[in-house]
Amino acid sequence: MGLEGIREAYETGRGIFRTRATATIEQITPRRSGIVVHRACLTAIGPEKVMTRIKDLVQAKKLNGIADLKDLTDRHRGLHLVIEVRSGFNPEAVLAELYRLTPMEETFGINNVALVDGQPRVLGLRELLEIFVAHRLEVVRRRTEYRRRRRSERLHLVDGLLIALLKSTRSSRSSGRRTTRRPPRRG
Repeated sequence: MGLEGIREAYETGRGIFRTRATATIEQITPRRSGIVVHRACLTAIGPEKVMTRIKDLVQAKKLNGIADLKDLTDRHRGLHLVIEVRSGFNPEAVLAELYRLTPMEETFGINNVALVDGQPRVLGLRELLEIFVAHRLEVVRRRTEYRRRRRSERLHLVDGLLIALLKSTRSSRSSGRRTTRRPPRRG
């Protein structure tokens, strides 16, 4: 539900969308109808949260028309919450009240604000991704330059050490000191 709001948010950076649990009205007994909730909304609410909220609303007399509440959720069927409606009450009206008062329906607002060149701007999804990719490229470029600079500095030091080592071995040879193995003694 609320695909227009999502589309608007992706295009302009602002929008509102609504998530709603999937519920159907079924005949529970010959005299009673009920509301069966099959899927919860995207907010990953559990049936316990919904049941607790419904029980609180019924006890506070803010929600009328509910006779019984059963959680028949299992591994094979998934979420299966049965809400029995009292006879004399319209199940569609009770369902509308459930959506309004419980977490079975939630509304989310989207506001994509990002800092672009130090200024906050509202961005659509395409602009947001373009700026993010440009930022990541800049980060990779700067990191690579930094690593290259450090390695060239290190290479400069190693070159200097090699030159010093070569000069010291040349000077020791020319001065007549033996730096190599002595020949075996004769005699």
